[in-house]
Amino acid sequence: MSLLATVLLLWATPPPPVLTCSESSTVEPPQTARWILLCVAPLNDVEFQLRQGKREMKVPMVSTSPEQVSFSLKLSDMGDQSPFTCSYRLSRKAVWSEDSEPLELMWSDETLPAPVFTAEPSAHQSFESGSTVQLRCTAPSAGLRSEAGLRFGLHLQDLDECILLQTLKSSGNEALFQLQNLSITDSASYSCIYTELAPPFSGSAPSDPVTLLVNGELWIEAQWGAR
Repeated sequence: MSLLATVLLLWATPPPPVLTCSESSTVEPPQTARWILLCVAPLNDVEFQLRQGKREMKVPMVSTSPEQVSFSLKLSDMGDQSPFTCSYRLSRKAVWSEDSEPLELMWSDETLPAPVFTAEPSAHQSFESGSTVQLRCTAPSAGLRSEAGLRFGLHLQDLDECILLQTLKSSGNEALFQLQNLSITDSASYSCIYTELAPPFSGSAPSDPVTLLVNGELWIEAQWGAR
C-alpha cells in the first residue's frame, strides 16, 4: 500500500468488513458452549473490534491471518442477544471502518419450559406452492419472570444444526412468524424458542418441531416428541 493510500485511509472511513458465525459448540451444555464469530476485513494488518449495539465486547480473539480475526462468545456474553457488528482500523490514530452487516444470534440456557409451536392453517391441510404459512410460537405464561417482554426465534433444523431464520420481540407471550412463497426448498423441520429481554436473560427449551413437506403442494404435519 502506498504512503498516499495509507494517509487517505487514516482520514477516510474504510469500507465495512464481513461478520459471520463460523461454528458453534453444541456438544457442551448451553452454559459452557461457545460461538465463534469471524470478522474479515478487505485490508491487512488492522485492529478489530466487536460490538453488540454500542457496547464493545471484551471477549477472547484469535487471528490466524492478517485480514481476519475470530471472536469467541459464550452464553454469559450474549446479554439481551441484540445483533452483533464488527469493524476495523489501520492504527489507533485512524478512524474505524463502517460497521459490518448486523449478525443475529439466539442462544438459550433452556431453563424455561418449551413453547407451543403450531402451523396456521392447521396441520395436515394442503397448500399450493407459492402460498404463505404462519407459524405461531406461544410461551406458557406460568413461570415467566420478565416484564420487559420476550424475544422469539424461528429455527430451521438441518441435521444436527439449528439455523436461526427470524426473530421477533413481543410484549406478550407469543409471536407469529411467516414463511412466504413456499417452494420445495422449504421442506424441512422447524422449531422455536424464546428468551427473556431482561436479566438474567433466561431462555426456553426448544418446541416440538413442525415439518413442512413441499412437493407441488404443501403438507404440514406436527412431529411430536416422545411423551
